[in-house]
Amino acid sequence: MRATVLHNAPGFRPITVAIAEAVDGARETLDIVNPYVAHPAMVRRIVRAAACGVRVRLLVPAKANNPILALAQRHHHIALLEAGVQIWEDPRMVHSKAFVRDGIEVLVGTCNLEAWSLQRSYEIDMRTRSPDLAAQFEERFFGPAIEMAQPGTAPVGASRRTLSRAVAAFHWFL
Repeated sequence: MRATVLHNAPGFRPITVAIAEAVDGARETLDIVNPYVAHPAMVRRIVRAAACGVRVRLLVPAKANNPILALAQRHHHIALLEAGVQIWEDPRMVHSKAFVRDGIEVLVGTCNLEAWSLQRSYEIDMRTRSPDLAAQFEERFFGPAIEMAQPGTAPVGASRRTLSRAVAAFHWFL
């Protein structure tokens, strides 16, 4: 199996590009596991994929260890759910980062979907095209995780929605 190792550094973002390509290139399915999904441009890409008919499943922790990022992410659940994204909240603090596109391409590593990881931090990911690895990801990780997860929800109540929207507005600093 051939694979490419990618690394982000300040001013050099091949992982960010690879994630965007995976999301934009999805035609049938897109499975994402990530503890922090708070970057508006990436959220818009995911929404666009779902709106184009891609079955998108997003696995996030039910209670992330960074409450501010979790609140910002929760704001984005509104648009994601409206677009048809299946959000699954794992009761564990799932800290994995992986993308599986169309059962073929796998991107896995350290990069979160928030501004620091995508644009400022040092991160490392591996990208490969392997139907076998994609199937193992489904069988050994994503499938079992969804079985124990609960469907994701958007913020409930005007005050909670307002708070999550306000926090999300400062995503560049999170």
